Amino acid sequence: MGDDASRYSFRKRKRPQQDGSDEVLNQLLELTASCGRFVIFSGSGLSANSGMSMFSTKNGLYERARQRFKIQDGIKLFSYPFYKQRRMDVQQFFAQIYGEAKSSKASPGHVAIAQLHELGKLQRHYTLNIDGLAEVVGMDTWHHEKNPNGITVEMHGNIRCGQQQQQQQQQQQ
Repeated sequence: MGDDASRYSFRKRKRPQQDGSDEVLNQLLELTASCGRFVIFSGSGLSANSGMSMFSTKNGLYERARQRFKIQDGIKLFSYPFYKQRRMDVQQFFAQIYGEAKSSKASPGHVAIAQLHELGKLQRHYTLNIDGLAEVVGMDTWHHEKNPNGITVEMHGNIRCGQQQQQQQQQQQ
């Protein structure tokens, strides 16, 4: 393992300048001007300043699930076997996440991605986020049957859709 660890290393990211300089942004704009279309991959960092809890950070969703349900690993909450055993508890927890999503506001990053879409520069947006904020700023969501031309692919689903479907099912009963 020691040999493999020395062969592979992560690229260190340069931190943006803190003096208010727009140099990094200008470099990005210059680079993007020469590109035809983009594919963007996003995760929780995009929504972190929108009011959404992240999953794996301190006091994040996994930690809260672990504490609330007295389980060793909070990710277990998001598994079907756990849902099957404790359906009502899981639905209450998801309702809290839904509440966060409904009260969250799109970040400047969401708006920037939407602007790329409006300019015809965005080929596809893949996101791990479940908050639905891409739709809030006007990007349509991909669905293999309902919207195969949608721009945003929500890799982990959308808490807004899940909770709305659950509410509709409860009203029909």
